[in-house]
Amino acid sequence: MSTSDFRASVLGATTTFPASPATASARAELAGRVLVVAGSDDPNAYPSLLVAANPALDLTGLVVGGAKWSLTMRSIRNAYPGMFLICDPPESEKHFATKNDPFPYDEDPNALALIAAPTLNERLDAQLHAGASIAMTPTGYIQAGDRDALKAAITEASKLNRDDTVVVLPLAHQWLAGKDVTFLLAAINRSRHPLAISLGDASGNPMSHSGVLDGVRALAASEAAPMFHKTDLGGLEAMSFGALASGIGVIASKRRASIPGTKGFAPRVTKGANVLLHDLARFRRSLDMQDQWYASINPPACLCLVCKGRPIDRFGRSNADRLEASKHNALDIIRFAAEARAAGGFQVYWPDRVNDAIAAHAALGTRIGTKVEPPKELKAWANRGTTSMPVHP
Repeated sequence: MSTSDFRASVLGATTTFPASPATASARAELAGRVLVVAGSDDPNAYPSLLVAANPALDLTGLVVGGAKWSLTMRSIRNAYPGMFLICDPPESEKHFATKNDPFPYDEDPNALALIAAPTLNERLDAQLHAGASIAMTPTGYIQAGDRDALKAAITEASKLNRDDTVVVLPLAHQWLAGKDVTFLLAAINRSRHPLAISLGDASGNPMSHSGVLDGVRALAASEAAPMFHKTDLGGLEAMSFGALASGIGVIASKRRASIPGTKGFAPRVTKGANVLLHDLARFRRSLDMQDQWYASINPPACLCLVCKGRPIDRFGRSNADRLEASKHNALDIIRFAAEARAAGGFQVYWPDRVNDAIAAHAALGTRIGTKVEPPKELKAWANRGTTSMPVHP
């Protein structure tokens, strides 16, 4: 989008869609939600599923990203005026945050030199004009230990006189382990706006590193508890300790912050679609399930609105299969949120759910005649001893 087009959009020249449904502060709007972070292939595939799974639209919402996020959000807002929608700003995937430029902007090389780049306020307003319920800062990726960039992002955002904004912090996973987490806790407590934290790791699950889970729990239990954004089921673990909300990706690349200049964690499409298994509280590749778990026994059937009683391991390598698996994942994400509400909240629901998932692994192993080891993060979630990290710095 050119700078002139951007300004026209912000000023409303191309805006004919309903206003944002948000009527309260960003923190109040986010509180308790488990958001579905859509893949870039077809974000329009998810709104009808969210409505079917949660007609009141109060448990969840949709996170939309990609290069055409504005057009996509306008289309969804026009069709679903009551849906909670937020933008996943693409800047963190392309640029690092710096002390002097925590919110980098991609200037159009064809734009007139005399036209100034849009301000941060204008960029946030553009999200709202496109249909976002609240605005998310376009923060660059913050490298491990870059305290100046982190402080600049929070300081600059705190100058904004608005209550519809969330400060996004795409962080290297090292921020959540070691001495930097104390600095991070202090910075969060100074922020005028609620925060959304996403963790980056080029080789795998950023929450699997030593000490990171302690940091997640400490932040979640802090007075100004953040949202954990673009995560796996670790976001639900964080909510069980008091996190504001979580956003869970339907595909692997949407379950971590992207590191600029790297290809990130390989999706391993040769192993089939990445499928969320509710009883086991984990994701698993479909072809791995076929080869390792269900080669000699019948796979379980899934009764969700997408699967409709078909086998849970049926997905292949095709784009159509991967999209269908992603839609199943979206429904399962909302199912966790619904079950937690019925149980009285994630603090009550999640510990029992984790223990049940570990028991389900043992039961599966008995069925197939070989031990099925729970993922290490699931076993870590089951250990809910007092965190070693400070909660209030």
